[in-house]
Amino acid sequence: MARTTVWTPERILEAIQAFAETYGRVPEYADFDASAGGLPSRTTLEKHWHPWEDAVRAAGLLPAPRRPPYTPRMPRLVPPLLRSRHRDST
Repeated sequence: MARTTVWTPERILEAIQAFAETYGRVPEYADFDASAGGLPSRTTLEKHWHPWEDAVRAAGLLPAPRRPPYTPRMPRLVPPLLRSRHRDST
Protein backbone atom coordinates (compact mmCIF):
# COMPACT_ATOMS: atom_id res chain seq x y z
CA MET A 1 0.00 0.00 0.00
CA ALA A 2 1.47 3.36 -1.05
CA ARG A 3 2.05 6.04 1.57
CA THR A 4 0.55 9.40 0.92
CA THR A 5 2.12 12.63 2.13
CA VAL A 6 0.05 14.87 4.34
CA TRP A 7 0.88 18.35 3.04
CA THR A 8 0.86 20.74 5.97
CA PRO A 9 2.15 24.29 5.43
CA GLU A 10 5.36 23.33 7.27
CA ARG A 11 5.84 20.22 5.10
CA ILE A 12 5.36 22.31 1.95
CA LEU A 13 8.08 24.74 3.07
CA GLU A 14 10.43 21.82 3.79
CA ALA A 15 9.74 20.37 0.33
CA ILE A 16 10.48 23.73 -1.34
CA GLN A 17 13.77 24.01 0.55
CA ALA A 18 14.69 20.41 -0.32
CA PHE A 19 13.87 21.03 -3.99
CA ALA A 20 16.12 24.11 -4.03
CA GLU A 21 18.98 22.18 -2.42
CA THR A 22 18.59 19.21 -4.78
CA TYR A 23 18.16 21.11 -8.05
CA GLY A 24 20.15 24.25 -7.27
CA ARG A 25 17.26 26.55 -8.12
CA VAL A 26 13.99 27.79 -6.71
CA PRO A 27 10.95 25.86 -7.90
CA GLU A 28 8.75 27.53 -10.48
CA TYR A 29 4.99 27.15 -10.69
CA ALA A 30 5.33 24.44 -13.33
CA ASP A 31 7.39 22.36 -10.87
CA PHE A 32 4.41 22.01 -8.53
CA ASP A 33 3.08 18.90 -10.14
CA ALA A 34 2.15 15.72 -8.32
CA SER A 35 5.10 13.90 -9.94
CA ALA A 36 7.79 16.60 -9.86
CA GLY A 37 10.71 16.54 -7.45
CA GLY A 38 8.88 15.77 -4.20
CA LEU A 39 6.69 18.86 -4.35
CA PRO A 40 2.96 18.96 -3.74
CA SER A 41 0.51 19.43 -6.58
CA ARG A 42 -0.49 22.95 -7.55
CA THR A 43 -3.95 22.41 -6.07
CA THR A 44 -2.50 21.33 -2.72
CA LEU A 45 -0.02 24.19 -2.70
CA GLU A 46 -2.74 26.76 -3.35
CA LYS A 47 -4.93 25.38 -0.54
CA HIS A 48 -2.28 26.61 1.89
CA TRP A 49 -0.49 29.43 0.04
CA HIS A 50 -1.98 31.95 -2.33
CA PRO A 51 -0.31 33.34 -4.30
CA TRP A 52 2.04 30.39 -4.54
CA GLU A 53 5.11 32.67 -4.45
CA ASP A 54 4.31 33.38 -0.79
CA ALA A 55 5.24 29.78 0.01
CA VAL A 56 8.64 30.24 -1.68
CA ARG A 57 9.21 33.45 0.32
CA ALA A 58 8.14 31.74 3.57
CA ALA A 59 10.71 29.03 2.83
CA GLY A 60 13.36 31.77 2.89
CA LEU A 61 13.87 31.92 -0.88
CA LEU A 62 13.17 34.47 -3.60
CA PRO A 63 10.66 33.38 -6.24
CA ALA A 64 11.98 33.10 -9.76
CA PRO A 65 10.84 35.98 -11.98
CA ARG A 66 7.73 35.20 -13.94
CA ARG A 67 8.33 34.47 -17.60
CA PRO A 68 6.40 36.48 -20.15
CA PRO A 69 3.60 34.50 -21.76
CA TYR A 70 4.45 32.74 -25.01
CA THR A 71 3.39 34.72 -28.06
CA PRO A 72 3.13 32.72 -31.27
CA ARG A 73 3.85 35.87 -33.29
CA MET A 74 7.24 36.37 -31.64
CA PRO A 75 9.21 34.08 -34.03
CA ARG A 76 7.85 35.97 -37.03
CA LEU A 77 9.23 39.23 -35.64
CA VAL A 78 12.79 37.97 -35.31
CA PRO A 79 13.69 37.57 -39.03
CA PRO A 80 12.68 41.17 -39.97
CA LEU A 81 14.74 42.49 -37.07
CA LEU A 82 17.72 40.44 -38.17
CA ARG A 83 17.32 41.61 -41.78
CA SER A 84 17.23 45.26 -40.73
CA ARG A 85 20.36 44.82 -38.64
CA HIS A 86 22.10 43.10 -41.54
CA ARG A 87 21.20 46.00 -43.87
CA ASP A 88 22.43 48.56 -41.32
CA SER A 89 25.80 46.85 -40.92
CA THR A 90 26.63 46.75 -44.67
